[in-house]
Amino acid sequence: MKTPRTKILPSVRKVRSSLPAFSLIEILIGLFIIGVGASVLLPRLTRRSPNLEWPALQQELNNVLYFARQEAITTQKVHRLTFNKKKRTVTVEARDGDVENKPGVPHYGPVASTYFTTEYEWPEQITCEWVKLNKKDLFDENKGMAWCYVVPNGLVQDVSVKLVRNEHGVTTTMVFTAAPFLGAFFEEEEVKK
Repeated sequence: MKTPRTKILPSVRKVRSSLPAFSLIEILIGLFIIGVGASVLLPRLTRRSPNLEWPALQQELNNVLYFARQEAITTQKVHRLTFNKKKRTVTVEARDGDVENKPGVPHYGPVASTYFTTEYEWPEQITCEWVKLNKKDLFDENKGMAWCYVVPNGLVQDVSVKLVRNEHGVTTTMVFTAAPFLGAFFEEEEVKK
């Protein structure tokens, strides 16, 4: 026995054609625009700040050291970089006499400059773990303070500075060592954990 066919197809066509819809071309154009936007924005969102890069930090250290060296040569006074672990800063200081009531004990004060910032603060993700001179940790010996001296002829004390960067759960360390005759910090090693 044959069942009679009903004429449902024409009514289904009418329903489908009356519904609003996107064509395949419109959907592909939309996906293309979203893809282009994502390819432009994602690298910018995932890129780390340039002042967290090791070369940028090295440049900041060298700028401060260069200024201290130039000031020491110009004024013929001993200058120093003061590393403060608690404040997370590096400051240029100059010898400005002796400590009161303690003759022969040098006193250092911050250097002022119209054109240059004489204090550098580490970015939040960076910590200064140690400053060493002849394998001695100066932070341990001086309650979180360390110094790198620059004498009037421009020679710099050969200290090493270990910086730790903790970003997105990845810890990397870099050691910078001052070259006495060149008056600059150079990369020594980088370790990722």
